Amino acid sequence: ITGTGSVVIGKSGFSPASLTLGGVNTFSGGLTVVHGGQVTLQNSASLGAPGNPITLDNGTLSTGSLMTSPLVIDSSVNLIIGPGGARFSAGGQSVVIGSLLSGTNPIRFGGGSSPFEADVYDVRLANPANTFTGPVQIGQAASNNTASAIIGIVANGSLGNPANVVTLGGSYFDGESTRTASGGLRAYADLTLPSTRVIRLEGEGAVLDSNGHIFTIASPISELSSEQGLRKEGEGSLILNGANTYSGETFVRRGTLGGTGSVAGRLRLDSDATLAPGAPAAIGIFTSVDLDLNSGGTYLVNLASVSGSDRIVANGEVSISPAATVVVQPTGLVNQGDVFTILQKSGAAPVDGSFGQTGNFSSGGVQWAISYTGGDGNDITLTALTGSTAAPPVPKLSNLVITPAGAAGSGTFASISATVSGGQADGSVLLEASTDLGVLDPWEVIQTIPLNASGAATLSNVTDPDSSGAKRNFFRLRVP
Repeated sequence: ITGTGSVVIGKSGFSPASLTLGGVNTFSGGLTVVHGGQVTLQNSASLGAPGNPITLDNGTLSTGSLMTSPLVIDSSVNLIIGPGGARFSAGGQSVVIGSLLSGTNPIRFGGGSSPFEADVYDVRLANPANTFTGPVQIGQAASNNTASAIIGIVANGSLGNPANVVTLGGSYFDGESTRTASGGLRAYADLTLPSTRVIRLEGEGAVLDSNGHIFTIASPISELSSEQGLRKEGEGSLILNGANTYSGETFVRRGTLGGTGSVAGRLRLDSDATLAPGAPAAIGIFTSVDLDLNSGGTYLVNLASVSGSDRIVANGEVSISPAATVVVQPTGLVNQGDVFTILQKSGAAPVDGSFGQTGNFSSGGVQWAISYTGGDGNDITLTALTGSTAAPPVPKLSNLVITPAGAAGSGTFASISATVSGGQADGSVLLEASTDLGVLDPWEVIQTIPLNASGAATLSNVTDPDSSGAKRNFFRLRVP
């Protein structure tokens, strides 16, 4: 298509129009899709001359299966969304929207690759600071169109106004049967959806793809109808920290599921999946109703101390097959005879089955004995048969503030405020001071600092008690 003038798809009073563009078009004047019309691009050069405005007013812009590269809509593209709203759909290549999406006109999303496709594509909201207002419906079920969808995001702000409600999946009753679709989110960066972001499941439930990143959801995920489920896909970690109320199954097909939250239904792992309560390399407790490890998978347990270890709390049945394994990662010193509860089971029924490790096993540099009758009789516990030989972790100081002697409010002696992190869980460190880095004036212990179960502590205006009045402005931490 060449020449001057706009291309308009759709007309009032007629059935919705559909047009596929596959050539290298040079027309100038813009592309307008209205009245339920749809344009499908098979070539990213089909939009005409650079700078052509794209107007969607109850119109759909989609990519086709013949496209060889994503369609990028950035600040160089004049995108106009009319009162009837816009729909973006990925049908073979991604639609990457870097432009700021704002306003109150409705925006809808469709398409995207399923987890079983070799190529990954979706409608990707690449702007982390979108401000558009309105519901975010992903996956559509209607009388004339029922389709699952997944969109990509880079931040919570990709989803627009913080008050926007995100619904994953949809359902529609046509008078005879109920049509359903699933909806999903795919992470394109390490990101967190905060506790204020409302997320609901409907239809066929949700797919959450961490896509090689750490995808944290702090908000509780609810459901609009009963038995909604969630499937975790992709490498990387999905961290669920909310008290989730959807009642269907949580199925981890790939990657790692962690967090300190809970799910109200069964938690099931596939053979390539990992369950790791807490955040990566951090301690946490995760709660489910039933736990199903019959397909295998890995239970990754971080141990910081006897009182601070990863744990699953199961309020229902627990089933484990020998295809499943437990891997232990001590983050602190383990002493011979230490006992760790890694699964706490409520109710009287025993654990059904066992992990693949038989008898005593070695993991994380320690020899372990595993018991399925620990705790109150049906918990899974690990007993250290040997101690760990790893050196204790080296603590770090951060947020350091030293107030010199004589400064306002500091009194006679210098004082120090700081945060200690990365130390031995439930251990201690020594805060020492000197006037000359210990050359002539020996380092003197100012305070012994107890560390919590995470190996951390906070110092607040600790004062050098040296009665000589020497200004000891050098400080260090030492592991005793």
